[in-house]
Amino acid sequence: MKNTKLKIYSKRYKSTDFDEERKRRNMFSQLKLGELPPQQQLADQFLIIGSNSIDDTPTVLYQYPQTPLNDFTYDILVDYCFPEGVLHKRKEAKSVEEVENIIHKCKISHQHVSHFFTFFFASQIIGLTRYAFCFSKLRIQRDETNPLVYYEDEVIYVLLSLCNRFSLQITFLESLLDLDYSNQITFEQHPPCDVFEDYLHSYFLLSSNFSKEIKVSWKADPLINKDVTLSRCLFFRVIPLNNLLTLISAVLLERKVFIKSEHRCLVSNAISFLIEVIKPFTYEFPIISVLTNKLIDLMDSPTPLLVGCYKVPSELPENSYLYNIDSKTLQCFGEKVIPFPNNERIINDIKEILKPLKGYPAHSTSKCILIHSQIIEWAMQKIQVEIRLMFQEFEDYCISSRGSDCNAISLFMKNEFVQSQNKDIQPFLKEFVETQMFENFKTKQLVEIDKKKAEQLKKR
Repeated sequence: MKNTKLKIYSKRYKSTDFDEERKRRNMFSQLKLGELPPQQQLADQFLIIGSNSIDDTPTVLYQYPQTPLNDFTYDILVDYCFPEGVLHKRKEAKSVEEVENIIHKCKISHQHVSHFFTFFFASQIIGLTRYAFCFSKLRIQRDETNPLVYYEDEVIYVLLSLCNRFSLQITFLESLLDLDYSNQITFEQHPPCDVFEDYLHSYFLLSSNFSKEIKVSWKADPLINKDVTLSRCLFFRVIPLNNLLTLISAVLLERKVFIKSEHRCLVSNAISFLIEVIKPFTYEFPIISVLTNKLIDLMDSPTPLLVGCYKVPSELPENSYLYNIDSKTLQCFGEKVIPFPNNERIINDIKEILKPLKGYPAHSTSKCILIHSQIIEWAMQKIQVEIRLMFQEFEDYCISSRGSDCNAISLFMKNEFVQSQNKDIQPFLKEFVETQMFENFKTKQLVEIDKKKAEQLKKR
């Protein structure tokens, strides 16, 4: 019965429809999506960002290698790290012993998962993202005239890379901060360059496809090397799952999505999650990791956006969503998105999966990778499976013709596909198949289908 219907549907399409598809395919083929070159380094650059003196002006304090990257805007990274400038706090302790305890806590402040976050940048290679893996660390400067007075601020350590081997990058950067040299950055003095360069040199020689175990001399265990998500556990502890499913719908249906929190790690986690959870689809629109004053005009871009912000913007564009993580409020500016299909069942399933994260004691990012990565991946997979199931019959609704060059050209019958699906998910699918995100996915799938058919024709 189904095959009979498909044959009837296919008769609705004329040769001109295939000609139009061929034109779109030719345009797509000219857009060469990049891949990492075989000898691409595992990491591109290491930077330390903070202030040089007791003022609020952030700058790059140190970078290795010193040669700037050609396709990277350092000012944006500095603004992302400190959009309001560096905040210096003058504090006074009750005793010298208290000051010493505070200094010790600052030295290990990076050893909490809340101090890790990621920024996203477009690269010159189409289809590739440049990641800025970041750890913040508290810095103490004692007053020279009063032993009980001290000044506290933050320094941010950054590893730039095109490589998505997240666990290696994160654990290497975290291990660097375990070294006491990272505590020698004062307002007047940067860390000894030769010391950091000794540790960085070997790591920066590694290629992105390096597969052997990597050890650093000051750690007993090798660096963690396994496939993990960028999203970490703190985000899943604080966001209501019904809001999470609404945000996923907003991203898939190409709305502008704003994520607000005073905490860098939560904004970063939310953006990372929304990018990763929509597989097999790809988010190929602008990502603004932090909405700074210099980037405020980009909100009016005609494209979908994914935007992080530490303060609520005074105005938001039409057809956008704002989720305030701190107050757990979700606002829609314009028409509401169609709910994600089967959301109640998904919410119940994910609640069970995430239970081990509740009330888990304070821990480092590397420990989070070891202990919580599987839980986070299971939660993501629940949603990804639902997305894949919606399109499991994709190939059944593809019809083919031959062009003059005897190469097969296929079409996807999207209207017929939507009409054949369960009525509960039809409203969502009807809108989603009209998005650019789906168009890109569809074209890639059709290209693969036609490659297989072309190979079969050659064998005849």
